Amino acid sequence: MATITVKCINGQKVEQRVNTRTTTVNSLKQRVQESTGLAEQRQRLMHMGRNMNEGSRTLKSYNVKNGELRPPSYRLFR
Repeated sequence: MATITVKCINGQKVEQRVNTRTTTVNSLKQRVQESTGLAEQRQRLMHMGRNMNEGSRTLKSYNVKNGELRPPSYRLFR
């Protein structure tokens, strides 16, 4: 399991525990929506400067490794 820290543009931080091999970008966005109320369609997740725009791809396919924690690795823009 990896701890993913999502940092919102307003400074809010949301931590999620995920399995990067099975968690898709869409499922992470859904979890962020449940935590923040911000609709998935309004989210843009980034990792290491790269836009994670393919929702069906796993986090691992974006080179996020299990156990890796690099806050703020992901940014959420309104």
